[in-house]
Amino acid sequence: PSNRLTYTISRLVPSATSALSAPSSITFDCRDYLCSGGFTNDAGQEAPRFMSIYIIVTDEYGNWDYCRTGVMVQNNMGAVITQCNENRPCEADLLGRAVVGGSIQTEQGRNIELVDISLEGGNSVVQTSVSGTYEFPAMNTGGSYSVVPQKLLAPRNGLSTADILLIQKHILGSEKLNTPYKMIAADVNKSGEITSADLVELRKLVLGKIDNFSRNTSWRFVDKAYQFTTNNPASENFQEVYNISTLTGSMNNVEFVGVKIGDVNNTSQPSQLYNTEERSNNTYTLGIDEKVIQAGETIEIPVYTLNSGELNGMQFTLGLNPELVAFEGYTNGAITLQDDNFTFLRLNEGILATSWDNKGAASFVKGQVLFSLKLKALKTIQVSEAINMNSQLVSAEAYSENNTKFNL
Repeated sequence: PSNRLTYTISRLVPSATSALSAPSSITFDCRDYLCSGGFTNDAGQEAPRFMSIYIIVTDEYGNWDYCRTGVMVQNNMGAVITQCNENRPCEADLLGRAVVGGSIQTEQGRNIELVDISLEGGNSVVQTSVSGTYEFPAMNTGGSYSVVPQKLLAPRNGLSTADILLIQKHILGSEKLNTPYKMIAADVNKSGEITSADLVELRKLVLGKIDNFSRNTSWRFVDKAYQFTTNNPASENFQEVYNISTLTGSMNNVEFVGVKIGDVNNTSQPSQLYNTEERSNNTYTLGIDEKVIQAGETIEIPVYTLNSGELNGMQFTLGLNPELVAFEGYTNGAITLQDDNFTFLRLNEGILATSWDNKGAASFVKGQVLFSLKLKALKTIQVSEAINMNSQLVSAEAYSENNTKFNL
């Protein structure tokens, strides 16, 4: 029980003899001030410096232990310090102060901002700047610390059907992901393996069906010094924390490689320094026929290609004016769509997003119907008044077998 414990204090490291005779209090005087904070650094300022003291706890049977902490004696009131009469030397060893910092970048060397960096053992949290750097406030040397990065922001950052295609090619063996960090990014559900389950979850996030990964974070961070040893990096127990067993001095090179989960084609924007969207010079065009729909009439509107060639996948957002038409379904044409390829969650806002991919290139000819929309007219309208293609929820783009991107 705590009421049977005795707490004492010592300037020196306790021993089996001194621990049992240590006093319950210590008086600090001007000499301690001179030993602690009362000296001048090169800038002419009083430099803070901590003295070690040892808090000892002893039970009724003489069992004891201690912990080390630090005290800085300061002259906060600005009193005039006269020469101490006592020539007692500084008994306590001095606790040094050190700074820990570093940087976080993607494998391409792009800086990652707004990463929360926790210092376990030091109760400190900082964020990386736009330059990807961070630095903790000065801390005591001699202690053990862990540097732990985390970023949960914007899980959909950089994700598209293009990533689904590349991960699918990796699974099929037709085009392997070529770096350990891309393989970690492809392990969307954090199972240690890259499987079709990762594709299912990634598509849900691309389409806005879910807001976060079910078992993963938006970013993962790997100690830059870590060396991967297998052909399945996602299964390795790679270092996501930097451990400092004993801090002996300042460290400004604690570095991590950031991995945006799901982004295997490196299109995420890790910092506001990279805030421009890459646009393609290639265009692939889809069309629908203009016609008048009478109020109350339900019709199927074919969506067809105005190009000939091969496609491996596409994604787009359809705007359906909810005051003019009601969406009642779809039928397949040259491509096979399922409900998993759509998100219907925002139909009341007139938003229908689509993500389609094919296991290999699909060949199309100009005028070929890809799929049809089943719509009911709420008023007598022309088709063009009720339907448009946009990038509101997902960017309107298509992809070829060789990973060329087309604007839709």
